Amino acid sequence: MPLDGALLVDYATRTVWALAVVVVALLVARLARALTARALERHRAHANATVLIANLAEAAIVVVGLLGVLAIYTRSNFGWILASFSVIGVVLGLSLQDILKNFFAGLWVLVERPFLIGDLIEVDGQAGVVENIAFRTTLLRTDAGDRVIVPNGIFMTSSVVNRTSRRRAGTRPAEEGGDG
Repeated sequence: MPLDGALLVDYATRTVWALAVVVVALLVARLARALTARALERHRAHANATVLIANLAEAAIVVVGLLGVLAIYTRSNFGWILASFSVIGVVLGLSLQDILKNFFAGLWVLVERPFLIGDLIEVDGQAGVVENIAFRTTLLRTDAGDRVIVPNGIFMTSSVVNRTSRRRAGTRPAEEGGDG
Protein backbone atom coordinates (compact mmCIF):
# COMPACT_ATOMS: atom_id res chain seq x y z
CA MET A 1 0.00 0.00 0.00
CA PRO A 2 1.70 3.23 -1.11
CA LEU A 3 1.88 6.17 1.25
CA ASP A 4 0.37 9.43 0.11
CA GLY A 5 2.96 12.25 0.28
CA ALA A 6 0.36 14.89 1.15
CA LEU A 7 -0.92 12.75 4.01
CA LEU A 8 2.60 12.33 5.41
CA VAL A 9 3.23 16.08 5.22
CA ASP A 10 -0.12 16.72 6.94
CA TYR A 11 0.70 14.37 9.84
CA ALA A 12 4.25 15.71 10.10
CA THR A 13 2.88 19.25 10.34
CA ARG A 14 0.35 18.20 12.97
CA THR A 15 3.08 16.45 14.97
CA VAL A 16 5.29 19.54 14.92
CA TRP A 17 2.38 21.68 16.15
CA ALA A 18 1.47 19.09 18.78
CA LEU A 19 5.05 19.03 20.08
CA ALA A 20 5.08 22.83 20.22
CA VAL A 21 1.82 22.81 22.20
CA VAL A 22 3.21 20.20 24.62
CA VAL A 23 6.42 22.18 25.22
CA VAL A 24 4.55 25.46 25.76
CA ALA A 25 1.98 23.78 28.02
CA LEU A 26 4.69 22.21 30.19
CA LEU A 27 6.59 25.49 30.52
CA VAL A 28 3.44 27.46 31.36
CA ALA A 29 2.36 24.73 33.81
CA ARG A 30 5.68 24.93 35.67
CA LEU A 31 5.44 28.71 35.80
CA ALA A 32 1.85 28.56 37.07
CA ARG A 33 2.84 26.06 39.74
CA ALA A 34 5.70 28.22 40.95
CA LEU A 35 3.64 31.43 40.96
CA THR A 36 0.74 29.74 42.74
CA ALA A 37 3.00 28.24 45.40
CA ARG A 38 4.76 31.57 45.93
CA ALA A 39 1.47 33.46 46.29
CA LEU A 40 0.06 30.94 48.77
CA GLU A 41 3.29 30.89 50.81
CA ARG A 42 3.16 34.68 50.94
CA HIS A 43 -0.31 34.40 52.51
CA ARG A 44 1.04 31.76 54.91
CA ALA A 45 -1.33 29.08 53.70
CA HIS A 46 -1.07 25.57 55.12
CA ALA A 47 1.83 23.69 53.49
CA ASN A 48 -0.37 20.82 52.30
CA ALA A 49 -2.86 23.23 50.73
CA THR A 50 -0.02 25.10 49.02
CA VAL A 51 1.34 21.92 47.44
CA LEU A 52 -2.10 20.67 46.44
CA ILE A 53 -3.29 23.91 44.86
CA ALA A 54 0.01 24.39 43.03
CA ASN A 55 -0.27 20.83 41.68
CA LEU A 56 -3.88 21.46 40.62
CA ALA A 57 -2.85 24.61 38.75
CA GLU A 58 -0.11 22.70 36.96
CA ALA A 59 -2.43 19.79 36.14
CA ALA A 60 -5.12 22.09 34.77
CA ILE A 61 -2.70 23.66 32.31
CA VAL A 62 -1.35 20.26 31.27
CA VAL A 63 -4.93 19.08 30.62
CA VAL A 64 -5.57 22.15 28.46
CA GLY A 65 -2.36 21.36 26.56
CA LEU A 66 -3.46 17.76 26.02
CA LEU A 67 -6.82 18.97 24.76
CA GLY A 68 -4.91 21.20 22.35
CA VAL A 69 -2.96 18.20 21.06
CA LEU A 70 -6.20 16.24 20.75
CA ALA A 71 -7.72 19.12 18.77
CA ILE A 72 -4.73 19.17 16.42
CA TYR A 73 -5.10 15.50 15.57
CA THR A 74 -8.90 15.19 15.53
CA ARG A 75 -9.87 18.50 13.90
CA SER A 76 -13.55 18.19 12.96
CA ASN A 77 -14.32 15.51 15.58
CA PHE A 78 -12.95 17.61 18.44
CA GLY A 79 -16.38 19.11 19.18
CA TRP A 80 -17.84 15.68 19.83
CA ILE A 81 -14.91 14.70 22.02
CA LEU A 82 -15.13 17.91 24.03
CA ALA A 83 -18.91 17.50 24.43
CA SER A 84 -18.37 13.96 25.72
CA PHE A 85 -15.84 15.19 28.29
CA SER A 86 -18.27 17.92 29.32
CA VAL A 87 -21.09 15.43 29.90
CA ILE A 88 -18.79 13.15 31.89
CA GLY A 89 -17.63 16.15 33.94
CA VAL A 90 -21.19 17.18 34.76
CA VAL A 91 -22.14 13.64 35.77
CA LEU A 92 -19.07 13.29 37.99
CA GLY A 93 -19.59 16.75 39.48
CA LEU A 94 -23.18 16.02 40.41
CA SER A 95 -22.41 12.58 41.82
CA LEU A 96 -19.48 13.83 43.89
CA GLN A 97 -21.08 17.14 44.90
CA ASP A 98 -20.89 16.72 48.69
CA ILE A 99 -17.36 15.34 48.64
CA LEU A 100 -16.18 18.15 46.38
CA LYS A 101 -17.95 20.77 48.52
CA ASN A 102 -16.16 19.54 51.64
CA PHE A 103 -12.85 19.25 49.79
CA PHE A 104 -12.91 22.82 48.43
CA ALA A 105 -14.15 24.15 51.76
CA GLY A 106 -11.20 22.36 53.37
CA LEU A 107 -8.86 24.11 50.96
CA TRP A 108 -10.48 27.41 51.94
CA VAL A 109 -9.99 26.62 55.66
CA LEU A 110 -6.35 25.68 55.09
CA VAL A 111 -5.61 28.77 52.98
CA GLU A 112 -7.65 31.45 54.80
CA ARG A 113 -7.04 30.01 58.28
CA PRO A 114 -10.12 31.36 60.09
CA PHE A 115 -9.04 29.10 62.96
CA LEU A 116 -5.94 27.09 63.81
CA ILE A 117 -5.22 23.84 65.60
CA GLY A 118 -5.64 24.54 69.30
CA ASP A 119 -8.30 27.22 68.85
CA LEU A 120 -11.60 26.93 70.70
CA ILE A 121 -14.40 27.25 68.14
CA GLU A 122 -18.15 26.84 68.01
CA VAL A 123 -19.92 25.81 64.82
CA ASP A 124 -23.35 24.35 64.09
CA GLY A 125 -24.11 23.85 67.79
CA GLN A 126 -20.82 22.07 68.50
CA ALA A 127 -18.04 23.65 70.55
CA GLY A 128 -14.56 22.30 71.02
CA VAL A 129 -10.84 22.69 70.56
CA VAL A 130 -9.59 22.11 67.01
CA GLU A 131 -7.39 19.00 67.00
CA ASN A 132 -6.91 18.44 63.29
CA ILE A 133 -7.77 20.17 60.02
CA ALA A 134 -7.86 17.92 56.97
CA PHE A 135 -9.03 18.50 53.41
CA ARG A 136 -12.55 17.16 54.01
CA THR A 137 -13.11 17.36 57.77
CA THR A 138 -12.06 19.16 60.93
CA LEU A 139 -11.76 17.31 64.23
CA LEU A 140 -12.93 19.01 67.44
CA ARG A 141 -12.47 17.82 71.03
CA THR A 142 -15.34 18.92 73.29
CA ASP A 143 -15.06 19.81 76.99
CA ALA A 144 -16.58 16.39 77.76
CA GLY A 145 -13.73 14.75 75.81
CA ASP A 146 -15.86 13.72 72.84
CA ARG A 147 -14.37 13.88 69.36
CA VAL A 148 -16.59 15.64 66.85
CA ILE A 149 -15.86 15.32 63.14
CA VAL A 150 -17.19 18.38 61.32
CA PRO A 151 -17.40 18.33 57.51
CA ASN A 152 -15.57 21.40 56.20
CA GLY A 153 -18.59 22.38 54.08
CA ILE A 154 -20.30 23.41 57.34
CA PHE A 155 -17.80 26.26 57.72
CA MET A 156 -19.00 27.73 54.41
CA THR A 157 -22.69 27.72 55.35
CA SER A 158 -22.74 28.26 59.14
CA SER A 159 -21.49 30.91 61.48
CA VAL A 160 -18.22 30.02 63.19
CA VAL A 161 -17.34 31.55 66.54
CA ASN A 162 -13.61 31.49 67.21
CA ARG A 163 -13.26 32.09 70.94
CA THR A 164 -9.45 32.01 70.72
CA SER A 165 -8.89 34.55 67.94
CA ARG A 166 -9.41 37.60 70.16
CA ARG A 167 -6.50 36.38 72.32
CA ARG A 168 -4.26 35.57 69.34
CA ALA A 169 -2.16 38.71 69.15
CA GLY A 170 1.00 36.70 68.63
CA THR A 171 0.39 34.33 71.54
CA ARG A 172 -1.47 31.08 72.03
CA PRO A 173 -3.77 30.60 75.03
CA ALA A 174 -1.26 28.26 76.73
CA GLU A 175 1.48 30.89 76.29
CA GLU A 176 -0.43 33.67 78.03
CA GLY A 177 1.03 34.23 81.44
CA GLY A 178 -0.01 36.17 84.50
CA ASP A 179 2.76 38.78 84.15
CA GLY A 180 1.40 40.36 80.91
